[in-house]
Amino acid sequence: MVVPSAVQARSQSPLNVVLDIVPEKAESLASLLAGMKHDPGENEVLPFAKLNNVHFARLVVFPTGARKGGGVFSPILVMTTNFDGDYNTHLRDLVITGASGLIEFLSHCAGFPESPNADDVYRYLHEHQRKPSAFYVNTIGREVSQVHFEARLHRALQQRLDEGDWRGMSAQAVREALVEFVNDSDELREALIPPPSKTRLQKLLGCVIVGAVALVLLAAAIALLRSRRRSTALEEGARDLKAVMRSDRRWVVRAVLDMVILFIGGGLCMVYRLNIDRAETFKTGQPIAEDYWSGERRPGAAVQ
Repeated sequence: MVVPSAVQARSQSPLNVVLDIVPEKAESLASLLAGMKHDPGENEVLPFAKLNNVHFARLVVFPTGARKGGGVFSPILVMTTNFDGDYNTHLRDLVITGASGLIEFLSHCAGFPESPNADDVYRYLHEHQRKPSAFYVNTIGREVSQVHFEARLHRALQQRLDEGDWRGMSAQAVREALVEFVNDSDELREALIPPPSKTRLQKLLGCVIVGAVALVLLAAAIALLRSRRRSTALEEGARDLKAVMRSDRRWVVRAVLDMVILFIGGGLCMVYRLNIDRAETFKTGQPIAEDYWSGERRPGAAVQ
């Protein structure tokens, strides 16, 4: 399943801002957070629902605490998000969306400038960004738009299943009916578009990389084996190491030839498959697509 906006899906990234809270303003900040909690998506401070690329967001206050060996921790505010796309763009969106509400919120933190503009807020957040050692990603490879689309698709299919009378129908017939239902819906039809396949160059590059790694591992194994065999020969008091080395060379040649034959065989299989695709495309005048639902290879204009 491919949503147009998610065809060029990018990996998710974290924002992790750590701010010292002015101790005298800690209670006021806690009250502000409590108000935001009632409506995280549409609150007046930072309406997260208006940030279209945010998967997850959290604001956490760590209260004052005692340090080991004496001393006291100042209260800390941690603001973290998990988002699609570019860090700078996301931070700008955060500042613009929050506007005056975000300024009021950050005014409870140490070092926040007085009467700041958008650039000042951006700079302040960026200076307090801390790179996390690790962060959780729930929907790997999916942008927010695709997550929402798939949720709508799931609800629509579930409703169709609940409302339909499927008695006496085979699983295949039910499946075909659901595919037809999706195809008839302007909102859901794009779910039938097969995902873009790898180009021939990408497939060939993948084979070359796998082959190169295999050859490196083979060379390392050969070097280790030769070293061990020579050590064994010396320990056993062998007088003629040339015989051992000749045996090693024969074994190496055989191993390399086997690997080259396997590599060439795999390449020929791939070329054969690509030629079939080219021949089918020539006959039909259309590129060959793989049906997402059935796995059937068929002519289709969905994959360019």
